[in-house]
Amino acid sequence: MTTYQTIEKYKLIYYGRRNSESECIAQISFSGNQNQRLGYMRFYKEGQPIPYNQEITTTTPKQVILHSSENQLDRVVDMLRNEKPCSVYYSSSTDAKIYTGREPVGEEET
Repeated sequence: MTTYQTIEKYKLIYYGRRNSESECIAQISFSGNQNQRLGYMRFYKEGQPIPYNQEITTTTPKQVILHSSENQLDRVVDMLRNEKPCSVYYSSSTDAKIYTGREPVGEEET
């Protein structure tokens, strides 16, 4: 099942000491209109195994859990901060993403 939702707000969390090296070190939670939680993106230390992406179908709306390495964190935060619209997409555990909408060529962003 494919999930596609527009991200309206996000929250960034950096974790302190963790119980296990395999736990995520940071997490971005994102929500849609009316503050409906759409899911999370979790970031792991370089060299740690990265879990497969997940879709939680027991919630309304469905939630997407994305996983990535810590070297992608700044890029994702920059995209959420500076681009609009941003959306979350899930098709399978290996086909999930956050992406921007179409923008005109040569658009000047301030």
